[in-house]
Amino acid sequence: QDRAGSVEESVEIVAALLDDVRDDDSTIMRGVYENSPSTRFSNFAAYQLKLTDPLFAAKLIEQIRNTLEQTAIDRAQKDVLYDLQVPYLQEERRELETELEESMSTNPSTMKRGIFVLKREEDSYDIDVPELSDVLDDILPTKLWGNDIGQVKSAIMSYASGSGSLSTIDDAINSTLGANASADTSGLDDAEILDVSVKYHNSRYSDVANFNFRDFLAQAAIKKDFESILENRRIVKKKLETLGVDPLVVNLVRILVEDGTTTDLEKICADYLDIMKRYRGEIDGLITSAEELDDGTFNQIRDAIESANPGKKITLERLVDSGLQSGFIVKAGVQRFDFSLATVIHQGRTNVASM
Repeated sequence: QDRAGSVEESVEIVAALLDDVRDDDSTIMRGVYENSPSTRFSNFAAYQLKLTDPLFAAKLIEQIRNTLEQTAIDRAQKDVLYDLQVPYLQEERRELETELEESMSTNPSTMKRGIFVLKREEDSYDIDVPELSDVLDDILPTKLWGNDIGQVKSAIMSYASGSGSLSTIDDAINSTLGANASADTSGLDDAEILDVSVKYHNSRYSDVANFNFRDFLAQAAIKKDFESILENRRIVKKKLETLGVDPLVVNLVRILVEDGTTTDLEKICADYLDIMKRYRGEIDGLITSAEELDDGTFNQIRDAIESANPGKKITLERLVDSGLQSGFIVKAGVQRFDFSLATVIHQGRTNVASM
C-alpha cells in the first residue's frame, strides 16, 4: 500500500506536468542573450531573471563541476584504451599515407579525409584535464552575455577554495549582467519585435529540454532515431527525479520514450488515478441544476447518494445549466438520476408522438 501511494503521488505529479503549458522561460531568455548579447533590454532581462531564476548560480556551478568531472572520466577511459587503440590508429594512418604516396591518385580526397579522421582520433587520446580557471574562461563569456568575466570568475575561484559562497557568486553575476529594474524599456518597432521573436524561437528550439512537458513528449514521439531517444531518456530522468517522482514511474516514461508512445502517458495517468479511486471506494459525481443550488439542498442530495452507496466516498461538483428549465440531474460513477423538467417534457412529447 505504501508503494502504491508513492506511485499515485508520482502519477499526480506527472499529470500536473502535462497540464502545465509553461516552457522553461528563464533558460530560453538566457539563451537569447547568450547567443545575441546586443539584443535590447539586456539589463531589464537580467533583473527579471534575477527574480525568476534565483538558482542560476547553483546551476552554473553544477555545469562547471560536470564539465570537469566528464573531462576527467574521458581522460581515464583514454588512458585505459591508449595502448590498445593508438598503435592500431597509427598503423592504419601510415598505411593510408603510403598508399596515397604510391598511388599518385588524381582524386586523393577520400584517402586524405581518412588520414585526417585517423589523426584526429589519435590526437583525442592525448588530452589533459583542464584547470578550473581554463574551464571558467571557456564557459563564462557566453553565460555572462559577452561581459567581462573577472568578477564572477574571482567569486567562483573563491567558492572552489572554500572561502566564498553562492550568494557572492549570485551577486557577482547580477552585477556583471547589469540587472536593473529601471533600465530602458521603451517600445520596439516592428523590425525589432520580429528580431526578438525569432531569437526567442531559436533559443526555445535549440534544446528540447526548454519545452513544456507536453510539447517535449510530443516531439519525443516523433524523433525516433537512437541519438534522440537517448537524449530524451536523459532529460526525462533528470526532470522527474528532480521532482521526486517514484523510480517506477520514471522508468515507465522512459520506456514510452523508447517505444515512441509518449502521447499515451496522459491516458495512462488518468486510468491509474481512476483505478486507485475505485480501489479506495471513491466516486466522482456531478450535479447539474437549472439554478444554482443552495448548500442545504446540495448536502441533502449528497447524503442521499452516500446512503445509497454505503462505504463509498462521494465527491460531487456543481454545474448550472439553464436548459434543464427546472430540477437537476445527478451523475455519480455509473449511476444517473434525472429529475429535470426538460427530460419530463421530452418524454411527454415522445409518448404523444408514439400514440
